[in-house]
Amino acid sequence: MRSESKKFQIRLIIGIPLIFFGLTIFTAILTCYLTTDYLNSSISLTHRLKIHAPYLFRLQLWVFGMAIFSFLCGLGLIYAIIYPIKKLLARAEELAVPHREGVSLPSAKSDDEIEYFCSIFDEVLILLKSHLREKELREAMPLLDRVRRADQLAALGFLSARLAHEIRNPLGSIQGLVELMDKDFQKDDAKKGYVRVILKSIERLNVLVEELLKFARPGSEVLEYHNINHVLGEAISFVKNEFVAKGMEVIEDYQDNLPLIQIDHQRIYQAFLNIIRNAFQFAPEGETIRIATMNQPTGFIGICFFNSGSYIPVEDLDRIFVPFFTTQESGVGLGLCIAYHTIAAHGGRIRVESSPDSGTTFIVELPKD
Repeated sequence: MRSESKKFQIRLIIGIPLIFFGLTIFTAILTCYLTTDYLNSSISLTHRLKIHAPYLFRLQLWVFGMAIFSFLCGLGLIYAIIYPIKKLLARAEELAVPHREGVSLPSAKSDDEIEYFCSIFDEVLILLKSHLREKELREAMPLLDRVRRADQLAALGFLSARLAHEIRNPLGSIQGLVELMDKDFQKDDAKKGYVRVILKSIERLNVLVEELLKFARPGSEVLEYHNINHVLGEAISFVKNEFVAKGMEVIEDYQDNLPLIQIDHQRIYQAFLNIIRNAFQFAPEGETIRIATMNQPTGFIGICFFNSGSYIPVEDLDRIFVPFFTTQESGVGLGLCIAYHTIAAHGGRIRVESSPDSGTTFIVELPKD
């Protein structure tokens, strides 16, 4: 500890006995010199010291006893006051230094431990205020992110609606004309193959238009109570043939007796379908996809979509829910975005965990109330 503390302790231990010793000697001197010999009207110090020798011996014992008593009192004061203050100082220094880089503790201008402790305490208060501000910012970040995402979705929704409308009408006319051309060609005509390519491209554009419309106009919510296991089963049944064709297996691990939750069946069904199809697209052939549900004690029902055959790079984790972000040539980049928007609209949460060793897991949480 600090040298000022040691000096204070030494002064406390030595000073109190010296004070008592000085007061005792002063009293003895006064007693000796104020004792007069009335026979010759002079002070006979030697004669009086002999007469008062027993008294002075008792006085010496009393001084010695008081010195020991004062010494013990000094030690008691140290253990009762100084050591607790030193412990508080040590703890305050631990609080002030490790949690903030570049912090320099104030140096005491005097030997007063209390003053030094107060300066340390002020520094700790500053750190606490800074920590509270950082905590408030961290708590506000999810809200700010939701506001930013909502603004982004609103702008993109308006743009998507306009694009879908402008593309859909002429696309329908083109499709009708190409189908008429297809009927005019013979089966062995090479031009018929070109027409089929055009029709497939038109079909892909129609899918894009439908995705844009779903994104731009999700429709009004129809909230009803459903068993989330049944909704997942319907989504898996819809794409089960695609999984079989790719040699993939889907394991359904559902917890029994899940409480019914209030959801928009069609929108949640579509969100689950988008997540399952995303897993299907990125998992290699022969892989296994596991879908599990659980009743969480936090007031949510958890749904996990896990596959061990795919991995999302770290730089893409923050972008997979962004509209039109995709790493596939045939993808539109709206499936996961629509799923995210739908889950958030139901008061739920969705996050992704991915690593090269363990694979990728989409975790969806929907509130029970």
